[in-house]
Amino acid sequence: FKNAEGKPVGLEAVANDLTEDYRYLWGAYAGMKGSASLEEVKKSEQFIDFKAKLYFLYEAINDTYGPTVGYPWVLYLFAGYSVKQVAALAEASNDVNLGDSIRKVKYTSSTTLPGQSGVLSVSHTHGLRLTPEIANTMHVLTGAGFDIYVSTASLEDVVRVFAMLPKYGYNVPPENVLGLRLEMDGDTYQPRYRKGWPLNYGPGKTELIKRELVAKKGYGPALVFGDSDGDFDMLRDFPDTRLGVLVNRLKKGNIGSLCKLGAEQMGRADARYVLQGRDERTGQWIPEEATLKLGAADKKLLA
Repeated sequence: FKNAEGKPVGLEAVANDLTEDYRYLWGAYAGMKGSASLEEVKKSEQFIDFKAKLYFLYEAINDTYGPTVGYPWVLYLFAGYSVKQVAALAEASNDVNLGDSIRKVKYTSSTTLPGQSGVLSVSHTHGLRLTPEIANTMHVLTGAGFDIYVSTASLEDVVRVFAMLPKYGYNVPPENVLGLRLEMDGDTYQPRYRKGWPLNYGPGKTELIKRELVAKKGYGPALVFGDSDGDFDMLRDFPDTRLGVLVNRLKKGNIGSLCKLGAEQMGRADARYVLQGRDERTGQWIPEEATLKLGAADKKLLA
C-alpha cells in the first residue's frame, strides 16, 4: 500500500494521522461542546482526511494481515458505545444506504493535511439492498418447521438490527444471529475480542455451528447459503447439509472452487451446490446462475 507519491505507507503513520484528525473533530463539533455544526465539520479538511484514511486503513489491514485480524479490529471502533447506541447507528446506516444508489466511490485524503502517511486514495462501494428471495425462503422454511440462523463475520448486534426488525422483512429471532462478539463492561463495548468465543469466519463458522447448534440439536444445517471464502467451511463441513446455495460474486479462491462445482452440476436434480446470479448494478438477484458485475457489460458464470 502506497501513497500518492508512490512511497510505502505504514500502519503507525496512518493511525497517527487519524488520531490528529479525530482530536480536531472531537473538539470542533457542537455535539461535543465545540462551536461547529455537523455539516460544517463534514466540510473540514480533517473530516475529508479522516474518512479517506479510515477506509484506507481498513482495506490495508485486511489485505496485509487477513480477516482474522481485520474483522475484529474494525469492531474496536465501537468501544465506549452501548448496545442501544450501536443498534440505533446500525438502523440509521441501513436506512440511508437502502435509499442510496449502488456506486463505487474513490476517496482521496486531504492534500493540505498530508500528515505522516501522505495523500492516500481508496475506493468504496456504496448502497445496500434487501433480498426478497431470501426473506421468502426464510418464511417458507420457518412455516415448514425449520429454524433459521444467520452466521455473520460482523458484530452480532449490528446484524441483528437488519435480521430481526420487521421493516426489513426477514424477522429472524435475535438469538439466532451468530457472529462476532466483544468484551463488555455492562452494556458497553470494550476494545477486546470476547475471550473463548470463536472468530466467526472460515473454520470459525463451522466451530460455532457445532458448538451452538449441533451440540444442542444433534445435527447440522440442512441448507446453507454463502458468498465468500469466509463461508467456505460451513458450506462443505456438515454431512447433514443437502444443498449449498452460492450467491455468485465471481470470486476465485476457496469459494471459487465451490462455484466451479456448482457450474459443473447445473441442471442436475442431485446437485450439491447451485449458483445464484445477481445484477450488481441494482443489487438484486436474477433468475439465472451468471452475474453481471458492477461496471461490466456482460454477465459471467465464473471468475
